[in-house]
Amino acid sequence: FKGGETTFVSHRDSTKNVPCIPRTGMVLIFEHHLLHEGSALKKGRKYTVRTDVMYRP
Repeated sequence: FKGGETTFVSHRDSTKNVPCIPRTGMVLIFEHHLLHEGSALKKGRKYTVRTDVMYRP
């Protein structure tokens, strides 16, 4: 597939945005409070699963 990047967005400085470019078989796990956006998929298929993991420190 092509496209479908997830970009972590800095609300203070847009030059510090961090893109995560997906590859087949890749998993992206991150803390839910991080501001992020998804780019449009240009070709192929991309599957997304969302879940929460709850724990006590």
